[in-house]
Amino acid sequence: MTEREREARRLRLLLARLKNDWETVTSVHSRLHVAVDRIHSSGPDPVAVAAAALYLQNLYTAVEELLRRVAVELDGSVPAGEDWHRDLLGQMTLDVPGVRPRVVDQTLHPDLDLLQRFRHVVRHAYAQDYDWGEMQPVLEAAERTMATFPTGFTDLQHTIRNAIQECERD
Repeated sequence: MTEREREARRLRLLLARLKNDWETVTSVHSRLHVAVDRIHSSGPDPVAVAAAALYLQNLYTAVEELLRRVAVELDGSVPAGEDWHRDLLGQMTLDVPGVRPRVVDQTLHPDLDLLQRFRHVVRHAYAQDYDWGEMQPVLEAAERTMATFPTGFTDLQHTIRNAIQECERD
């Protein structure tokens, strides 16, 4: 097997993993909707609100895993240090010529940042009830993320497919 054939296989595997990552994101988003629908129909009881908070946390974590995979497999580096989560978002706003297009556009970045900061609250507010009213901007950010993220993700997949085709040329 030639080096180009190995690279094409590596990129095909990357596409499959990214597809799986996106399926995880959409699955978590669907469960978030179930929790939110229950709150809307029965009221914001603490258990249902905590479930919605957990799904918001999981949604961001799933998106971040997808972005981390892009950083590792295409960029060749993941930010390090205490602020690596925030730096990763910044890295994904960059168009890297010859490597990949931007995955996160400037309008999506603040929404992902809000989701990331909310995840931090969920992870570190162990015995605290969540305020349903204060969660509304985070829920709106999640919805905008799900509406906007696919554009950058589709562009990324297209770039990877083009790279595969280039590898498979004589």
